[in-house]
Amino acid sequence: PGEADVGLFIALPLAKKTLRIPFLASGGCATGHQLLAALALGAAGVQIGTRFNATVECNIFPQSFKDQMVKADDRSTIMVMKPFKASSRVFKNKTAAEISRIEKEKGVGLKFQDIGELVKFDMLREGIEKGDPDHGIWNCGQSVC
Repeated sequence: PGEADVGLFIALPLAKKTLRIPFLASGGCATGHQLLAALALGAAGVQIGTRFNATVECNIFPQSFKDQMVKADDRSTIMVMKPFKASSRVFKNKTAAEISRIEKEKGVGLKFQDIGELVKFDMLREGIEKGDPDHGIWNCGQSVC
């Protein structure tokens, strides 16, 4: 939804009305039904990301990460870094929960340094190397469910 939290059912018809070029729907698209809905709302197609991360063909994530994705439900993602206008939907693991806790605790006094170490890609890379899906954050759409 981006910083304005506008969902696809609103964003896609607005994009169709405004844009003069083909565009893709991205975020929350992982099934044939969702593809059909995106096409009906004006998109030329969809970009599928999260759903492919759990496949056997994906060689980025170890099986422990994929197992978490397969077990996920509709509450298994969380938005982080919204106070910095750099929001990102990620899998709700221990690192993401800690980031969220700090963001809420600090409120308007939050500084990037408060969460900087937790959002570094290096932390995720370490988690991947260790096979620990709670170490670091990774982008993950709601279509994970």
